[in-house]
Amino acid sequence: MFDAANEPKALVVFNGAGHVDLLAHDPSKYEKEIVEYMNQIIGTRIRGVE
Repeated sequence: MFDAANEPKALVVFNGAGHVDLLAHDPSKYEKEIVEYMNQIIGTRIRGVE
């Protein structure tokens, strides 16, 4: 599935976490990886519109 996804993309593995408990499993890693990635994507799209 990852290989078929369009760019931009990132693979982040949360060892020991379930499919829907990433934030509860490791809040620090979630913020570092997921929130920063989303901020990067949103910022890129906003800059691309200007």
